[in-house]
Amino acid sequence: MSRVPPQRRVRLRLWALILVPAAALIWIGFKNISAAMPIWSAASAPTLTDEAEPARSRPSVDLAVEATEAADASVIEAQAKPVLPPFPAAIASYRAPAALRQQDRERFRDDPDLSAYAAELQSRANAGDADAAMMLSDLANMCDDASRWGGDDADLTRLERGFFEVVGFSTDQLLAIETTRRSLGIRCANWSASADANVSRLAESWAQRAAAMGHPGARLWAEARYLWAETPKPEDRQRGRVIGLELLQRRDPLDLLRYASTLSPLSPYEYSGFVMAACLLTAPCAADPLVYGRGSVDAGVYPSFPNYLTLNFLGPRDLWISERQAEEIVSLWQAGRFDLILPADLPSPGDGG
Repeated sequence: MSRVPPQRRVRLRLWALILVPAAALIWIGFKNISAAMPIWSAASAPTLTDEAEPARSRPSVDLAVEATEAADASVIEAQAKPVLPPFPAAIASYRAPAALRQQDRERFRDDPDLSAYAAELQSRANAGDADAAMMLSDLANMCDDASRWGGDDADLTRLERGFFEVVGFSTDQLLAIETTRRSLGIRCANWSASADANVSRLAESWAQRAAAMGHPGARLWAEARYLWAETPKPEDRQRGRVIGLELLQRRDPLDLLRYASTLSPLSPYEYSGFVMAACLLTAPCAADPLVYGRGSVDAGVYPSFPNYLTLNFLGPRDLWISERQAEEIVSLWQAGRFDLILPADLPSPGDGG
């Protein structure tokens, strides 16, 4: 079944809000009219004749509605088309080295000139770098979400402040989050592509490009809607497992963090177990996961950027369970037994934990 584009879902809801009340008012009006005087009286009732009456011209309102619907359909069709052309089959795709991927994460977080960085990523992606294509998707997603952050709009709401204060954030840490938001709003505003109304489609198109280039993370995200089903089909789970194993074989600890929600339905380990495992494999985090999670939350305000904040919201029992699961995952990870992290015969999945 094809997925309805988000723009179409919003537009259909707006039409429903407009048309349903209008139809109700028209129905009430006709009922009031019919109570006072029948619409079809004996004198005005149509009669059958041997000669057909000439066709009446269609009301202008019907023509206007039809024209609007046709225009709307053409807009939806245009939006549904990929923003990017297909990746040329003649170009061999590849994954960026680990050092370059880490450099990309740092520039994603700090580079003040996103226009120049995006142009560099696009050049690399067009040359076959699947990680650059995925980073472009992340960049567009980040700036789409950050489009509202500017001036006072970057201030945390009362609800957001309460959210962070529950897990022990200090006043200075809350201020740091607002400062980061303002900086991000400025950086994205200076990137010309972020002003495009179709920036969310641009993000989706680059993710599709990355998946077509073989990026296992992008391919796994593309399978997420099937893996998150209440009862995933065996063939969907098997397809996801093959991709997940390819992802784990890259031995990037941050993959455990970023793709925890898509790995856990394929595994007996829960979401928090994968997050904690990524932490244990990252020296600065392993020393004190909860302190590290709070201290690095400035990165957490970036959409698609991995963070460990979720560990701060676990109760003592759940935290203990996530630690035990993480120890098993790390042991299997270090032994290269990825097939046991994502077993073929899965009796009880983590279900996204």
